[in-house]
Amino acid sequence: MRATDVMIAGKVAVVCGYGDVGKGCASALKQAGARVIVTEIDPICALQALMEGLQVLTLEDVLSTADIFVTTTGNKDIIMVDHMKKMKNNAIVCNIGHFDNEIDMLGLENYPGVKRITIKPQTDRWVFPDTKTGIIVLAEGRLMNLGCATGHPSFVMSCSFTNQVIAQLELWTEKSTGKYEKKVYVLPKHLDEKVAALHLVKLGAKLTKLTKDQADYISVPIEGPYKPPHYRSSRVYVIDTQKNPKAPSLYKVLQPVDIIKKTGLAYLHTSHCLASGDIMISCLGDKDGNAEGSRFLLLDSEFNIKGR
Repeated sequence: MRATDVMIAGKVAVVCGYGDVGKGCASALKQAGARVIVTEIDPICALQALMEGLQVLTLEDVLSTADIFVTTTGNKDIIMVDHMKKMKNNAIVCNIGHFDNEIDMLGLENYPGVKRITIKPQTDRWVFPDTKTGIIVLAEGRLMNLGCATGHPSFVMSCSFTNQVIAQLELWTEKSTGKYEKKVYVLPKHLDEKVAALHLVKLGAKLTKLTKDQADYISVPIEGPYKPPHYRSSRVYVIDTQKNPKAPSLYKVLQPVDIIKKTGLAYLHTSHCLASGDIMISCLGDKDGNAEGSRFLLLDSEFNIKGR
């Protein structure tokens, strides 16, 4: 809106990709009154979009009817110059997912006879010689939230920087204990929750407190963390509940890269204990999102990867 002064309400907006970025983009466009269509390669993400009341089509289906196109995939060659030629006059094309190769800017710039008209900084109209119609490209195909606005909101940056500071304090505090090796760690859940809690006051939120009976019932401490380590993770966390059922401890972690390297499987779903003592975990697909079905990760009784 800042870049073009075009009203979004009533427009048909296409969001290419429905990952974390695409979800936020689609939600913002929908709240602004756009009729949102999603393009996706992943059946799970496609189903999520449908459950939010969005259409899921291919880019080719909507080239001549959509008003706004946003790439959010993190991949390359999403909107090519041949796509742009088929768009309606003054369709807006922009990117919020990756570098400037999500949109085929090189192909557009080198298209024979194409004319670039700079409307204002970071807003250009490209006119094709054969159709005499044009498209509006924002921020030269680069990240439009940085090129056409001022980047991330200050509240989001506050959360990010608080994460970093608390992580540094944790490393400094534990530097002599050997708790952390020289490798990359995911911020522990209790610190993640601390960052969130620090920002709740600004938003006027009040947290409900668990009773001891409630905490014991779901096997979490009253003060948190409230989510298990595997929450929103592709890792396999083996939790020991035998020693102390009320205070489970982490026994072992299987990393996604090792699972993929040894089996090619990803998107783990449900675990099953076999009579042999082995553990079988059903998987929704491979690392590329191909959902072949009937694929299982096999672990031995010591939770080592055996195969598939």
